[in-house]
Amino acid sequence: MGNDDLVIRVLRDLQDRVGDLQDRVGDLQDNVGELRVETRANTSAITDMGGRLDVVEETLKDVAGQQLMLTKYVKHSIGRHERAIEGLDDRVTRLEDEA
Repeated sequence: MGNDDLVIRVLRDLQDRVGDLQDRVGDLQDNVGELRVETRANTSAITDMGGRLDVVEETLKDVAGQQLMLTKYVKHSIGRHERAIEGLDDRVTRLEDEA
């Protein structure tokens, strides 16, 4: 009976270890499932952020275009005013010469 008891004890120990291993595998599967959910959420957030960055990029392009147009307008206005000022300078010079 000694051998049989030893075999039974070893088998029960193996059964306990297999049960523990199954519990660990179950825990790992749960963790993998949670990681998948988190990864999907992060991927979705990154995709949303990419869309937002596209909007920001388009807005910056629009602002740059408006700034370019404003710069051209200001340069044109300055040139026009400079010509008007030069014309006035010429008139004042002529009037001073006549006086």
